[in-house]
Amino acid sequence: SLVSVCLANEPLTTCSDPTFYTVKFQEYLKNKHITVENMNAAWGGTNYGSFSEVSIPTAVKGAIAYDWMQCQDSLYAEYLGFMRDIVAQYTDAPTHAKIFREVAREVTSSKNER
Repeated sequence: SLVSVCLANEPLTTCSDPTFYTVKFQEYLKNKHITVENMNAAWGGTNYGSFSEVSIPTAVKGAIAYDWMQCQDSLYAEYLGFMRDIVAQYTDAPTHAKIFREVAREVTSSKNER
């Protein structure tokens, strides 16, 4: 019998469509920070005039990287929920995912930043 269904095995996030992910990140930031002033303060005094000016961060650390990772986590959870709903149409077996957090290290550290 089927014990469980693996929805993902060590997936890695890549920005194959930067426009899609930029828009999703901007939406995430609007929902989290409410105002761009709140976001600027949380990010240590950045000076964005609007959420639409924010792009996907690279080789950063701190609050910006944290927000980006949290955004990715929410998108991934949404995807896993979508996959779980499809599996549930065919079996009542439990589902699981094996997470590999390599992306966090790449975003939050850089050998050249020392």
